[in-house]
Amino acid sequence: MGTWIRPYRDGDEARCYLREDMQAEFDALQRRVHGGPKWTLQAGTRILGMGGLIDDPARGTLDLWALVGSQMTKRHWVLVYRHVTEMILNAKIANPDKQIWVNASRCPGAEAFILKLGFLPSANEGEFYV
Repeated sequence: MGTWIRPYRDGDEARCYLREDMQAEFDALQRRVHGGPKWTLQAGTRILGMGGLIDDPARGTLDLWALVGSQMTKRHWVLVYRHVTEMILNAKIANPDKQIWVNASRCPGAEAFILKLGFLPSANEGEFYV
């Protein structure tokens, strides 16, 4: 069975074994995923992670979010990188006046991946934009 990224379906989060730091974040959200467009990384019958974009009209931004599973491998991260790069490009085309932000302050090790995606560090520690 292959690995692919598909549109999120209700209940995907219940089938994902989240990393410990992600589980704490998810619990803080009362175990609900964010609204807006979202996708799921699936390998066979396993859900490995999910993420998406939230439109924040108050700030005039799009906010990138992710819940990462504990079973992610380097190969999975390559697939996620390709998908997120394309998603950012499409979001910028559709919303040329909006910056895309991501907050990595509670996710150790995420900064290198976020910088690789082309995000720039902001004045606020752990926050990046493109």
